[in-house]
Amino acid sequence: MTNKIFCLKVPKQHGERVRSALIKLKIFDQSHKIAHQDQFLLIPLVERPSPAVLAELKIPFEIVEAEVEPTVPAKERKPRNLTEALEDKLTPFELAIIPVSYDIVGDIAIIEIPEGLMHAQNLIAKAVFDVHPQIRVVAKKVGAVGGEFRVREAQVIAGETRTTTIHKEYGCRFKVDINKVYFSPRLATEHKRVASQVRPGETIVDMFAGIGPFSILIAKSMPIEKIYAIDKNPVAVEFLKENIKLNKVEGKVIPFLGDTKKIIETKLKNQADRVIMNLPHTAFEFLDSAISALKPVGGIIHYYEIGSEEQHDIFERAIERITSSAKKAGREIEILHKRIVRPYAPYEYQIAVDALLNSYIDINTK
Repeated sequence: MTNKIFCLKVPKQHGERVRSALIKLKIFDQSHKIAHQDQFLLIPLVERPSPAVLAELKIPFEIVEAEVEPTVPAKERKPRNLTEALEDKLTPFELAIIPVSYDIVGDIAIIEIPEGLMHAQNLIAKAVFDVHPQIRVVAKKVGAVGGEFRVREAQVIAGETRTTTIHKEYGCRFKVDINKVYFSPRLATEHKRVASQVRPGETIVDMFAGIGPFSILIAKSMPIEKIYAIDKNPVAVEFLKENIKLNKVEGKVIPFLGDTKKIIETKLKNQADRVIMNLPHTAFEFLDSAISALKPVGGIIHYYEIGSEEQHDIFERAIERITSSAKKAGREIEILHKRIVRPYAPYEYQIAVDALLNSYIDINTK
């Protein structure tokens, strides 16, 4: 049996180099065999590539549709996504509204099931298991993110009846209960980005530490002095303490339970070389505290906010807020970096702004 799919037709002498490039570009279809045609190879593709992707190959080629053999019979092949796993079980309309992305925390998949697919949630859960054999629990999102600790409830619909798991990220292990604390695997790259900027000997304040993804990765990655990890969710702080032990960073990560403003004011004022403010909806309310946590000689703030495409500049409001707070504190400011971290909602994004606040300005010299 053969299937008609898009293939890249290339001279045989370029075959191995092109195959390796297509694997890196994630468009080589490993479920089908490479075919031979005279002096050419027909290399199967998962989709028709864009011109920008093709431009990276820099060799003679032709996109063709060709009949090629699957590497294994279709019934035995693991589906690559939910649509493929459900294509013979749902209607075309239902297939069109299947979620294309979902979170995987440890061995738990957390999926948002549209109203029009509630009747098929058991089928969808089975499809998740088929696509991800390592998954042991499938949970669906229930309601909106809310409450004092911004937790979104998830209801187990298949697999083991638990909401606690161990999530692995960049060599760290995090114990987490998806129903009791906030944790997003989609921030893994941001955790790593910030950790890579830390220098030996720094003292850091993580103002909204949660279960410790920023703090623990930094402590494991760099020979820091101390990182003070604060959170007001008592359950999150208990998990934070467990994760400190789990990752063997006792003495480097110091957990605090309570109001971050009060803790900084009473215990951590003028202590930090770097402050992390990952509370994108309300971090601006804590800018004065973040600045007061910095050493008199200055330091860096990693500030997060929700930016909208409706703004003239998606970063403008965040930068204005940091600048205003710095000026009020008598600090000079330099914006080091700004980036979109991830989509948050239609036309809205979580953004990051890294700001260097220099030493206090001596107003008598101005």
